[in-house]
Amino acid sequence: MQVGIAEIMEHSNGFAFWIDPSCRFAQHVEEFTTLESLCCSSLSFQVETDPIHDGPVLKIGGPDDVKPFLISHFGIRGHSG
Repeated sequence: MQVGIAEIMEHSNGFAFWIDPSCRFAQHVEEFTTLESLCCSSLSFQVETDPIHDGPVLKIGGPDDVKPFLISHFGIRGHSG
């Protein structure tokens, strides 16, 4: 599992990452989405809170073929894409 990622949930057009609120990334997730969206304009980024999970939830999605890219780019294990 990635450092700071508490859980990964697969969605139809991407993934949601529940961020551990005690990690440093949780404090910078919005900055990350801003910078990533500049270089990856075909991806959609959304940061929200979830009443079930403590900490931010980062949702990354895009066109139909985005899952294999996200799996390799972010090193997601256990998902086929």
